Amino acid sequence: MSQTPIEFKGSSFTLSVVHLHHHDPAVIRKALQDKIDQASDFLKNAPVVLNVSTLSADVNWKLLQQAVLATGLRIVGVSGCKDEALKRMIARAGLPVLAEG
Repeated sequence: MSQTPIEFKGSSFTLSVVHLHHHDPAVIRKALQDKIDQASDFLKNAPVVLNVSTLSADVNWKLLQQAVLATGLRIVGVSGCKDEALKRMIARAGLPVLAEG
């Protein structure tokens, strides 16, 4: 058997990007749940990227992340993060900070 046990290959995937425009986890959770209720076949347990370009380190990232996860969405990464302190919080939460481009 000459094949290696693993192989890295590039692929492209279409993912929904959720742009967060509010710091309050309860507001985010309700807005997400309302959208999911409108399109549950498409959004139920969907993998998503969170865009946090309008948020700062003042946000409670742990609670915000929990609010998103409570809706059943699966966070695969975070984009649009320009704030270094927020980047560190996201990384500590175990999520990749994605570069756009």
